[in-house]
Amino acid sequence: MEKTKQSITSRLSYSFGAFGHDMFYATLSTYFIMFVTSHLFDKDSGATGSKMIGYITLIIMILRFVELTIDPFIGNTIDNTRPVGENLSLGSFLEVLLHQLLWYFYSLI
Repeated sequence: MEKTKQSITSRLSYSFGAFGHDMFYATLSTYFIMFVTSHLFDKDSGATGSKMIGYITLIIMILRFVELTIDPFIGNTIDNTRPVGENLSLGSFLEVLLHQLLWYFYSLI
């Protein structure tokens, strides 16, 4: 009985988390598209605006496919990473995240 209750709680938690993530992404995407179509290209000619919207759509689509391809590899790396030190109890994901942030800030210099 305890395992079933935990399984239901786990599934509900995952479902609400996925729903919140998807709603946030949908809201952000809708705002971005509305901003691009109404504010960025309002003074250009129709042909130029349509061409630029097509380019932006193509760039977003390519980035989504790249993200779709890379995500399993990133997840596998995070799942297989072990904490480095005995006293370091940050967990594997936080350790990978901190490592990536350090490389990001280093690349800005």
